[in-house]
Amino acid sequence: PSSGECLRPWAHHPHLHSYSALYFLNNPGYRTLRKWKTHRGLLFDRQVLKPNLSLIRALRGFRAHCIVPIPQRFHRAWQMRGSRTTQISQWLSLQIHAPVIQALVTSPLRAGHKRQAESSLPERLQNQIRFDFVPGSLSFLDRSTRIILVDDFMTTGRTLAQGAQVLQRQGTYEVHAFALGVRVLKQRLQLLKSP
Repeated sequence: PSSGECLRPWAHHPHLHSYSALYFLNNPGYRTLRKWKTHRGLLFDRQVLKPNLSLIRALRGFRAHCIVPIPQRFHRAWQMRGSRTTQISQWLSLQIHAPVIQALVTSPLRAGHKRQAESSLPERLQNQIRFDFVPGSLSFLDRSTRIILVDDFMTTGRTLAQGAQVLQRQGTYEVHAFALGVRVLKQRLQLLKSP
């Protein structure tokens, strides 16, 4: 757009060494994957989590020491009958042979703040996303560890960037981001074009 702002702020984030996604989504594809989040089933899982061989080869090339899922709040994981980021992480673990480690937890919501999923795009861009590190979770790894940080959807990229920042505060970890889908938003284009 004429404003010169980057539509992909996560593409050059100082805490992320790279980012990858299984799907590049517009609104119809996004709605299908949103449905997958709330409607579990073996057949649906197999349709959504299909290995992309070139992507899997690229991810194996990172030689990641572990996979860390972005945490979900308990009540949200309960509603969805399980954490989708954990499920995606376990699927990825089978593809690239790296263990899944729960190294992050969600910080308590502050008064007046909404969850990211309940926020509009302008609210998402202003909200502070907060995670806490699980002490000792990565203590068996050295400081040059390569980590793949997993989220379900990458919209603004702020969730992955915040998770990477928390991990890097614990050491000089090389953090690569992986999302099930990168979401393309018409609203973001309109937001950036408006004065």
